[in-house]
Amino acid sequence: MLKQRPLGHAISTHVTIYPTLLQEFWWNVETIYRGTSMWIRSKVMNRGIILNEETLIDALQLNDDPDTTFFPREKLEETLREMSYRIPTFRGRSTNLIGHFNELSYRFMEVVHAVVQVKPYNFSKFLMRDLEANMHTRQPFLIFCRFVTKVITSQLDFGGVTYWYL
Repeated sequence: MLKQRPLGHAISTHVTIYPTLLQEFWWNVETIYRGTSMWIRSKVMNRGIILNEETLIDALQLNDDPDTTFFPREKLEETLREMSYRIPTFRGRSTNLIGHFNELSYRFMEVVHAVVQVKPYNFSKFLMRDLEANMHTRQPFLIFCRFVTKVITSQLDFGGVTYWYL
């Protein structure tokens, strides 16, 4: 059932996380802007790796809808309530408190809504926005390890062979 949902393949397929590949990828990373899109370029095992919306769609087999990048907050809150998520409130209204321990980010609420309600959504744009935001922090940390590893290994094309390097 999960494989039929948006992000189903990306979440349900087995991916071996190779910390050395991820470390090498993030050590060598640079950002390239092409028109309105952002690319993340790096080198792993002396081979160029490109991470952008297209490579995410291909490696993760995303069924993206490029036109859907927004859902009304009321729909998101309705979906979360159906899942028994308690939305923090202040004086009877939902809050926009950033950093509240129980508050999901608005973008993450959109992803949850799209997956639960089986709605089309531009998942690759969501992933790229978060990866870009992570790159520009003072101390970036590894996010979406599973998805980034899948892109790296698909571009390195191991053909089922695990090298000693990994």
